[in-house]
Amino acid sequence: MIDILPLLPDDKSGTFDSRYRVVLVAAQRAKQIMRSGQQLQTSKYAKETSIALEEVFRGEVNYLVGQDARQAVSYTHLTLPTKA
Repeated sequence: MIDILPLLPDDKSGTFDSRYRVVLVAAQRAKQIMRSGQQLQTSKYAKETSIALEEVFRGEVNYLVGQDARQAVSYTHLTLPTKA
């Protein structure tokens, strides 16, 4: 984790509009890894949060923002089965 933390303020690729967005995307990806146990590639890290940050910085994690994200969330809520 120490290796990747210095990259947070120095993201010069322009992929993220803020460090907050990086944290949100990595947190959601870490949750996915914890649930499924599947990584996109092998990693030198053992913890899910470190793996997620590494995947985010490699550009392997896609994410939506703004209206696209809101539409995806509302679509997901409409298509999920309800518990009886």
